[in-house]
Amino acid sequence: MNYSEATERFNLDKFLGELTELDFLNPLEKLQSEIRNTESIVIPDSMPSYRDTEDMRHTYVSGLKELSFLIQSGIRPATASEDSLEKFKVVIERLVSKNQLSEDTLRIFQKE
Repeated sequence: MNYSEATERFNLDKFLGELTELDFLNPLEKLQSEIRNTESIVIPDSMPSYRDTEDMRHTYVSGLKELSFLIQSGIRPATASEDSLEKFKVVIERLVSKNQLSEDTLRIFQKE
């Protein structure tokens, strides 16, 4: 896997776009599957951009885990940045509109 392929593979925005089309259980299953698959990828340390690719993969998996936690618990992940939350909001709003998540979940996106 070269850096260009890694950039495409670990694209959180693209993955979140795919999730907006799924029903409640499907996003959770897809999230868990994507987390397992991504964590199992071995990036050779001889790769010229190894550290950048590892950082990209780590950021991607962290984002997936934060979204999974948010969907399952309805609680804002402590590690989630404001940027991440804005990205997650689209997925959560879509699940709420399908009556697959409580509207209370949207409270975490309200500015205090």
